[in-house]
Amino acid sequence: MAENHSKGEAAASPDWIPIHETEVYDRFPGLFADRELREARQAGQIRWYDLRKGPHYTVGQLMEYLATKERMPCRNEKLDSEKESQLVSSKSVATGSPEKRRANISTIVGMTPALEKSAAELLEKQT
Repeated sequence: MAENHSKGEAAASPDWIPIHETEVYDRFPGLFADRELREARQAGQIRWYDLRKGPHYTVGQLMEYLATKERMPCRNEKLDSEKESQLVSSKSVATGSPEKRRANISTIVGMTPALEKSAAELLEKQT
């Protein structure tokens, strides 16, 4: 059965038939921003047909482009107490000089207690 359509009436066409860019905006109102398809085409973000009557897209090409715009939802996981203690706000960090580090005293092989004490005192003076 053949259907008669007037020139201004948009015919329901199979998804594989390319649709002119202006008709895409009419067929899917509110889905694309003004000039979005042209900008995507110029940036190489969407596949399209370069026909004599202007740029055309299939529904499949439009769906591929839309898939690139899909975003995953943000996860708002509840922090457990161990993770919370690891997170420190920059506002809560103490300011000023850090504590003076003390040298760990240990006996090195072949070192006498007197030599160790003298080395520890020297190290204490240097830090």
